[in-house]
Amino acid sequence: MNDYVNFSPKEYQQRLNKLRGLMAERGIDAVLVTTEANHRYFTGHVTHRWMHQYTAMFALLPLEGEPLL
Repeated sequence: MNDYVNFSPKEYQQRLNKLRGLMAERGIDAVLVTTEANHRYFTGHVTHRWMHQYTAMFALLPLEGEPLL
């Protein structure tokens, strides 16, 4: 059984666009996402690497351009 809900690419783009609108209002150039829940929420990227406490995982969400995983 899949424990993860996969949303459409359009849904993830809408989430990123909403975040970017808030970032622009506040003069923020990028957001560094470091928690599993937020990482999945904004990127849809699912990995079991979160289970390894010594493995750094993050996503850099810039105001412009592609997110970096």
